[in-house]
Amino acid sequence: MSRVLIIGPLPPAVGGIATIMGTLRQEFAPAKDISFINSSKPESLAGRVLRPIVLAGKILMKSFDLRGGRVLIFSSAYWSFWEKCFWIFLCRLGGAHVVLEMVDGNFPRFYSTLSPASRRLSAYFMRHVEILAAQSERWQMYYRDIFPKANIRVVSAGIDTDFFVPPVKKRENDPVRVVYIGWLLKEKGIEDLVNAARILDGMAVQFQLRLIGPILPDDRNRIMGRINEFGICSKVKIIDPITSRDLILREYQSADIFAFPSHFEGFPFALLEAISSGLPCVGTVVGGIPDILDEGDCGILVEKESPEELAEALRRLIYAPELRTELGKRARIRAENEYALAKSFESYRRLLYIEREGKERLWH
Repeated sequence: MSRVLIIGPLPPAVGGIATIMGTLRQEFAPAKDISFINSSKPESLAGRVLRPIVLAGKILMKSFDLRGGRVLIFSSAYWSFWEKCFWIFLCRLGGAHVVLEMVDGNFPRFYSTLSPASRRLSAYFMRHVEILAAQSERWQMYYRDIFPKANIRVVSAGIDTDFFVPPVKKRENDPVRVVYIGWLLKEKGIEDLVNAARILDGMAVQFQLRLIGPILPDDRNRIMGRINEFGICSKVKIIDPITSRDLILREYQSADIFAFPSHFEGFPFALLEAISSGLPCVGTVVGGIPDILDEGDCGILVEKESPEELAEALRRLIYAPELRTELGKRARIRAENEYALAKSFESYRRLLYIEREGKERLWH
């Protein structure tokens, strides 16, 4: 009989939650006491309309079957958060205990828009979560501040450090190659990166910048217009999304620097892949990025929305191969010590099987 239920979108859905769900299913699927519910959105209109009802029914029935077991739910922000609050209610109604993992770097922005009544309602639901899981110590401090009565613990993210490895031999490339992998959105700092490329080009710095990931048509037109306006077409390339892990690994291994200038972030897997691949990284001081880069010990941290500071950090690395090598070595060590899959799986086991503390908490 299942004692643990894990709910979330499963691959081929994309995104951080689907990535976590995929690795958890691969690790825990053989366990007889763990089951999964796929919350991915159907492609058909009818499926999307019926999805909330079907999911609610599945969650309630599974909660009754668990008989006091645990349910792991992943929460984003905005409407997703309130949907997950409803799931919490269903799980508690069925007698199951909830572990809610917060994964959206947008949550502070969402929370700042809530009315006092909505904040009280969110706190009410968080009091009925057995464990509120945060992805890093910084996020733990944030949630502890807004939900002081919640039981908040850190769960370790994981990356396949046996797959994402540094190249056996670095290619001798001139100019230096800078890579970004992720959504090509303004909120991800793409325009900051293009502006930084313009600054570097004005300083006669030799480099290549590869922007890899999905992009909306309007954003593509705007960014390409900016690249053309700056006259840096030969130095900045937009690359379509890469779905092959082997090709993604090739991009990391052929890069010299990884740039991640996001304006908001939860705990980005692309950055984990980059440090596991032994890349020196430049990231912004938002979300879990400082935790991943060990507060700057294995990468360079810059303020968000600061193309000048971003350009200076990139210029520094471009002209200092020894520094790139040193930061890359530190990054790889941090990935192995802190974010290996074995450590991540163990942290999830502790969340899902830990002995309960105190008395049973009733829904009231």
